[in-house]
Amino acid sequence: MNDDLTLLRRYEPVIRYTHGEFFYPMDASRYVEQAALWVRRPYSPAREIVPHGGLTLDRLGSIVPPNDANGLYFLQFVSPLTGRQLQRALMQRDRPAFAARGRLARVGLTARIVDALFTITLLLRGTVPGGTAIAAEVAYAALQARDERYTYYGRVLRQDGYVVLHYLFFYCMNDWRSSFHGVNDHEADWEQIFVYLEADEAGEHQPAWVGYAMHDYSGDDLRRRWDDPEIEKAGTHPVIYAGAGSHASYFSRGEYLVEVSLSPFKRLIRVLETLQRFWRITLRQGDPDAPPNDIAKLFRIPFVDYARGDGSVVGPGGDKPWTPVLLEPVPEWASDYRGLWGFYAHDPVSGENAPAGPKFNRDGSIRRAWHNPLGWAGLQKVKPPGTMDDVLRAELTALREMQGHDEAEAVVQREHVAQLYARSRALRDQSHLEDAYRATWAETRAAEWALNGLMDTIAERDEIIKACERQLAQVESGDYGDARAHIRRVHQPQSAEEIRVSALAESWAAFSVGLLLVGFVLLYLSTSHWVLGLAGLIGLFVLIEALFQHEIEPLVVRATLALSIVAALLLIYAFFWEIAITGVMAVGLLIIADNVRELRH
Repeated sequence: MNDDLTLLRRYEPVIRYTHGEFFYPMDASRYVEQAALWVRRPYSPAREIVPHGGLTLDRLGSIVPPNDANGLYFLQFVSPLTGRQLQRALMQRDRPAFAARGRLARVGLTARIVDALFTITLLLRGTVPGGTAIAAEVAYAALQARDERYTYYGRVLRQDGYVVLHYLFFYCMNDWRSSFHGVNDHEADWEQIFVYLEADEAGEHQPAWVGYAMHDYSGDDLRRRWDDPEIEKAGTHPVIYAGAGSHASYFSRGEYLVEVSLSPFKRLIRVLETLQRFWRITLRQGDPDAPPNDIAKLFRIPFVDYARGDGSVVGPGGDKPWTPVLLEPVPEWASDYRGLWGFYAHDPVSGENAPAGPKFNRDGSIRRAWHNPLGWAGLQKVKPPGTMDDVLRAELTALREMQGHDEAEAVVQREHVAQLYARSRALRDQSHLEDAYRATWAETRAAEWALNGLMDTIAERDEIIKACERQLAQVESGDYGDARAHIRRVHQPQSAEEIRVSALAESWAAFSVGLLLVGFVLLYLSTSHWVLGLAGLIGLFVLIEALFQHEIEPLVVRATLALSIVAALLLIYAFFWEIAITGVMAVGLLIIADNVRELRH
C-alpha cells in the first residue's frame, strides 16, 4: 500500500485553473456530511431520507439498498438561495472576476439561432435552480475556511503489463453555465486522469502514457504518449489545464470551442451533408480539403471552455499542495452507492443532473474507466513500449509460419490445377463426354481462381513481413514512431485570431438573432409581400455576417454559383422540349461523325 501511495505521489498532476474559478478538488467526506439524501420513485415526488448533517461517507455506502431498482437516490448539497439571502450573498461575494470575449461572435448566424433554441429548452426542461451555485460558493467557502484542503483520490491497478495510476478529483459544484456561459450546471463533479506506467529492465516504473478526461472525447483521442510535446510536465508531474466551471482536463492552455448537437437536427444534418458532398465532389465547388462534416457545425451550439491556466495552481510547485487519499481497499461509498452525488434536476438529457460516483454511470452501470482503464484510453491493443519488440517478433514468427504453410499449399494446388487442365484437354473433343468436360473445366477454373487468390495472399503477406521487420528494427533502435499517430480527433484551443473579436462584432452577435425575429414580425405586420421582405432581410443579415467573418469574396462566389444554378433550372423548365430535342439531335450527329471517322480509317 505504501508503494502504491509513493507511485501516486511521484506522478500526481499539477492542475492549473483559470482566473475566476472558485471550486477546487475537495474531500468527498465533508460534502456528504453536509448533504441530505433523497429518493425519487416513479409517479411520486422526491422524499428526503436523511436530512442535512445526518450523513457520513461510511453510512452512504450502506444506507441505500443494493437491489432497489425503482428508487433514484440523490444527494443535495445546498438549498438554492432566494430573495434577500441571494442578494446578500452576491453583495458579499469574494470571487475572482472573470472576463472573456463573447462566444457567439466566434460562430455564424445559424449556430446562434440554434443556441437561442437551446436557451428556450432550458426553460422547458429540468435545470438546477437559480441560486444553487451561489449557495454552493457560500458553503464551500465556509468548509475551506475551517479546514483548507485540496484532495485527490487515487487507485493503483495492474493490468496487462501496465501499472495504472488513477487520479480522481471531486468538486462540490459544476458552475460552467451560471459562471462561465457554458453548457450546464450541476451539483458535484467527478473528474479523472490516468498515468500508465511500465517496468523497465531494472524493474523501475517508467511513465508510458497519460489519459485526460474531457467532455465527449473517448478512446485513443484521450491519451498522449509521455514524450508527446503537447504534454506539459513539472518534473515527473503532468500538468492539467482545467476548464473553468466544467473542470474538464486539457493538455494545453487556451480557450476551447465545444460544440453540442441537438438530436432534432440529426436528420436535417444528414440531408445537408449529402448535398454538400454533391456540391464539392460532383460540382467540384468549395474547398475540397474542408472537413466532411463542417455543415453540421451550422446546427451545433457553441460553448467555450476556458482553460487559460492563469489562476490558482494545485499540486507540486503550485499554490496549494495535494492531500491524497488512497482507495485501497475500495470503500463501500465508492463501490456500492449507485445514486447521484448531487441534485436531480429531472433533466431528460441529463446535462443538469448530478453525476454518479467514480465507479458508476447515472444509469447504475459501471464506468469503463473504473473497471477497464486500458480500454477507456484505447490501450487494450497497445502493449507497453518496452515490450513492443517481443510483440513484433511473435507476430513475425506467426506470419512466417503462415507463409511457409501457404507456399507449400500453393505447390500442391498448382499441381492439382495442372492435372485438372490436362484432363479437360483430353475430354474437350469427346462429344460423348461433354458433361464430364464441362464439369472438369468448371472445376479447373475454380481451382485456378483459388490458386491465384492464394498467390495474392502470399505476395501481400510478404510485404507485411517486410513492414514488420522494418518496424522491429526501428523499435530495437529505440524509435517508437510518431507519438501522435494514434490521434484521430485533436482538440486544439482556438487561435489568437479566432479569439480576437471586436466589440462591434460581439454586440452584433448578441443582438442579431433577436433583431432577425423582430424584423420578421414587423415585416409580417406591415406588408403583404412579407416573404420577399424576409428574403431581403435574411440576405442583409448574411451580408453583415460575411463582413464580420471576412468572407465577402466566398459569399459572392457562392451567391453567383447559386444564381447560375437557379437560372439554368429555370431555362430548363421553360424550354424543356426544345433543349431535349436539341440534345438528341446533337448526340445523333456526334455518333454519325464518329462512325464516318472510323470508316475513313
